[in-house]
Amino acid sequence: MILRWIFRILGIDDEPDPAWKPAGYTVKFTGHDEALGVAAVKHSDQLAEARRRMAALRSVPRKAP
Repeated sequence: MILRWIFRILGIDDEPDPAWKPAGYTVKFTGHDEALGVAAVKHSDQLAEARRRMAALRSVPRKAP
């Protein structure tokens, strides 16, 4: 009660702004997001190439002795 009275004297609204709506998520920018994304894409390309090579090696039939 006293706090509301002090807010009213100071001209501060103690009610939240009805136009303000929280987005529900927080964005933190470290400055390295693009570099990490590029590195992840390169790494996934390397893994895909390795998988293709292994599949090609497995598809070659073995020679019988």
